[in-house]
Amino acid sequence: MIEVYAEVLVALLLAAAVVSGWRGGWMLLDALLFPSRPVSSVMASTVAGGVMMALLCRLQPVLADFARTRQSLSIWLLDALFSYLCGWVCICYWRGIWLLWDLGDGRGRPAAELDVGLAIDGAVCHACGVGMLLIFGALRNMSAPPMLIGADSAKPLFGASVTAGLGALNPLIRCRPPPQQSADAWRAAVWGLPASQVNVELPASEPDNRTTHATQAHSDCTK
Repeated sequence: MIEVYAEVLVALLLAAAVVSGWRGGWMLLDALLFPSRPVSSVMASTVAGGVMMALLCRLQPVLADFARTRQSLSIWLLDALFSYLCGWVCICYWRGIWLLWDLGDGRGRPAAELDVGLAIDGAVCHACGVGMLLIFGALRNMSAPPMLIGADSAKPLFGASVTAGLGALNPLIRCRPPPQQSADAWRAAVWGLPASQVNVELPASEPDNRTTHATQAHSDCTK
């Protein structure tokens, strides 16, 4: 029972960190992204989110293939950077759609000058949120749709498809080389399918003693 309450507390802290990271990023965009032209700001934010998503989805399998040939701590840094950029995809796209509705309702933001104070406050808020997620080893929680999609039919009922638990929230794990993962296991995790249903032709150069340790994927957009 104590562990359940501990997980609830950690979940609330992580949610607060994600909200802080998103709020700070949103404030930065409000302050710096065409503040004097609200319509241009909305469109630029939406397009930026979509373009970044397309690029990251294209890079995702490439980076996964690259990681399988390396046993280096630098892979963790690359993974963290990927997670961070996924968060920015969500911030940009959500802001764009949110403010697009505001414009349609006649409640759009008024034109404003460059607000350095707002940008500084946003940077501090964003850094605090991202910093807390890094401390917990939970930077992937910055992702949401469109980078992370869940299906109502996915198991288990009354729960998420992946629940890390307290044991997985250990930033010290990134102090040792990342686990190896085969191509079929990675694609099975990303696509949400049993590994037996994923037919992948692996490179001849890949060793035969590959492991099948599946890790939580950032997105199913490579489907």
